[in-house]
Amino acid sequence: MSVTTEPGPAISDAHALQQLAERYPFTTTLDVPPVDNDPHWHRFDAEFYILDGDLILTGADNTTHYCPTGTKVVVPQGAVHAEKSQGYRIALGTSLQPSEYGDPVDRPVSELADT
Repeated sequence: MSVTTEPGPAISDAHALQQLAERYPFTTTLDVPPVDNDPHWHRFDAEFYILDGDLILTGADNTTHYCPTGTKVVVPQGAVHAEKSQGYRIALGTSLQPSEYGDPVDRPVSELADT
């Protein structure tokens, strides 16, 4: 997992989506409601830019990242992480189409041993 916070103005929705579309088959903007979840992982690679709001992202090693507007986050498939926020808006790119994410999208850490 990598977190990059660039100084300066936030990236625009259109520019973020253009950047993501160069690497991912699925892109969208998304308003994420308030969240405070347990550690989990996904069956896909994800990259997103925080367009508005902020996020506290904790990795498997308990490293905590404060991610304000303008932050770029890359979460590889299988990377354990947890999120906490009062809500934020992102431009998202993923390696799978949403119909292929699986259910649940947030996979329990206990399933990692089975992959």
